[in-house]
Parts: sequence; structure tokens; C-alpha cells
Amino acid sequence: MNNERPIISYPPRKIPFDLSIMLILGNFMAKLGFFFFGFGLIFVWIFGINADYTSWYKFRSGIDEVPGMIKKCEKTGFSEGRGSSSSSQGSPVYKYSYSYTDKNGLGHEGISYSTKNYNRVSIQYLKNNPDYSRIKGALRKPMPPLVGFVFIFPIIGIFMTIKGIKKGMISYFLLKHGYPAEAKIVERNSTSQRINNHEVINYELEFSIKNGTKYRSSFKTHLTDNLDDEDTELIFYDPYKPEVAIPFDALTTKPLINTEGRFLSVNKLKALWIIILYIVVIIGHGLYIIYRFL
Repeated sequence: MNNERPIISYPPRKIPFDLSIMLILGNFMAKLGFFFFGFGLIFVWIFGINADYTSWYKFRSGIDEVPGMIKKCEKTGFSEGRGSSSSSQGSPVYKYSYSYTDKNGLGHEGISYSTKNYNRVSIQYLKNNPDYSRIKGALRKPMPPLVGFVFIFPIIGIFMTIKGIKKGMISYFLLKHGYPAEAKIVERNSTSQRINNHEVINYELEFSIKNGTKYRSSFKTHLTDNLDDEDTELIFYDPYKPEVAIPFDALTTKPLINTEGRFLSVNKLKALWIIILYIVVIIGHGLYIIYRFL
């Protein structure tokens, strides 16, 4: 048997601010994506922007080679070839400042990075841009181009965040403007996805709108415990596009409803922490971009 349904007020309904934050920014997909984005950017700033992505193709042709003189050698904080043993620190990367004279007799200076110890060096430079140079076999930046894979983490993260926010905004819209209805689960299909060790299930719902027309709506969720305990489920559907619907029990943040059918605040402190998290990450990385590039 169905539990007694709460009274639902007519749309548009007032959505408490903390509930809005929890729905839009505090859902699992948005939070996980933002974690990948924020944490991944740390590796981008450390490794990604310090990799040499151009030498492998710019010095393949159209170059001249002349002797050079090492002016200064400095140890950087980077290393290559770190072994599996905790005691293996890898080979330190050195920063070499050098000078050279091109074949037209003009002097130039440059910087290259390498794990090698140089006494004598050969300098390669572009014929059409003699200032653009490197020590032969060395890099123009501390890290090799393969470390560019770290860009994948913030890229995945931002797409996950956008997807989570979009899903949260749909839930917000349906709670605010959606019409309530009783829906019956007509299909329940397993997927290969898991969230928090819970399998994600694809549900197919069937329900009737106010004029009696029947519609079907599908959605995926890992919050299955609350969806398999009743004959029908309370849903909110878009009055202009009824196939867009969400079960009340499938909301990642399910609000309480008072006796007048209005939604109540859920957790103001948790919502505040979510706002702070987003602000700190955005401002932190923004300040680094200003400091580093502007």
C-alpha cells in the first residue's frame, strides 16, 4: 500500500535557498566533477604548464646548429624517471642558461632543461627565428610532453560538473514549476554503472497528466531503496513537456513538506559549506592564474 501523500502546493512553489544549492551544486555528479576539476588543476599548474610541447616538431627541420657556452646551471624541483622504490628520487632536472652566436654573427641567450650534466653544448636554433633555441637533445621546459595527460582530469571534471548542475537545475525546475502525479514503475533495468557501491538502475515510469493523457518517462538513479517500496511513486513533471519528470524519492536532496504543501529548508550549514567550497576553489585557481600569467 502507498504511504499517505503529503499535500503539494500549486506551482510556482518557493524553493528555499539552501535546498536550491543542494539540488544544483550539491548533487553527487556536480560535487565529484568539481573535485576532479579543482584537484586536477593543481597537477596542471605543477606539471602541465611546465611541459615542452613544441620542441619535438619545431626542431625537426629548418634549424642551424652552433657551439654554445653554459653560463649557469641550477637544480630545479623537478625530476624524471622516479623509480618504484620510495628511496628512488629519479634524476633531477637542471636548468641551463647559455649563450651562443648564430651564423650571422649575432649573439643570443637561451634556457634549456635536462637531466644531463653538460661541459660542452651544441645549440640548435630556428633559421627564421634565431632567438628560438635549445641545447641539442634538451627541452625548453622542465617536463616532457607526455605529462600533458594531466589536463584530462580537470577536463573530465568540468564536464561532470556541468552535467551535474544541469541535472540539478532540472530537479529545481520540476520542484518549482512541475505538476505532481502518481506514476507506476513499468520497467527496471540494470546498468553497468555504480555510485557509492550502489548499482545505477534505469527506471521507466508511466503516469497520467491532468487531462488523462498517459506519458512515459525514464531516468537513472542509484537511490533505489526508496523507489521499490511502493506501488506508485510521487513524481513532478514538466507541464509543457510531460516526459521530463522526476520521482520525489529519487531526489539526491529530498525536502520536507509542511502541512500547507510548501518545501522546508534542508540543511543551511551544509549548503553554506558547499558554497564556500566552490568559491574557494574558483578564487584560489583564479588568483594563481593572475599571479602566474598576468
